[in-house]
Amino acid sequence: MNKSRVKFFLMKKKRFFYRKMKRFINKKMKVKPKLLVGNRRVTLLFGKICSGKSTFAKTAVEATGGTHITVSDIVKKVSGKVTRSELQTTAHMDVLISEELINEIAKHDYVFVDGIRQKSIVHNVCKRFGVDNVMMIWLNVPDEMRRLRFENRRVKKDDITFEEADYRDNKLGLEELQKSLKKSYIKLNNY
Repeated sequence: MNKSRVKFFLMKKKRFFYRKMKRFINKKMKVKPKLLVGNRRVTLLFGKICSGKSTFAKTAVEATGGTHITVSDIVKKVSGKVTRSELQTTAHMDVLISEELINEIAKHDYVFVDGIRQKSIVHNVCKRFGVDNVMMIWLNVPDEMRRLRFENRRVKKDDITFEEADYRDNKLGLEELQKSLKKSYIKLNNY
């Protein structure tokens, strides 16, 4: 498949995805953020690299008026690291990352957080805001589609191959997170 066909295919999928996400968000997020009184609503978005977490979050923010927080931005702030290969070596910083993430979440009424890779961070967020105030969504995408997305995006932080990034995410704790929280999250096919 040539690059122009791939781009057309991905654009078509993206339009379909936006419509699908808006329907999902309107169905699942019954309470608008401005109507919430005294509690925080947190949606944690999980998935492997290039599963569409940020795209989902941006669409959800448009539909609900919430705020999007990317964990890699928190990690960059706490660690001073920038590239994917550096960011994926910060497992030992989970307590600092949790604290900074919780502080950022506390500034907003309704947030979508993407990119958590460690179970301990999820545990700390749920402990602070209460399990009833946290929705968890796992975005599932076939490996071939994720590889295409990775190869077609031009992100400066991607300084390693798709295979290496995928392997390092699992080593960081993503696979453990997926297995341990399986009964807690909504699984959504995002392709």
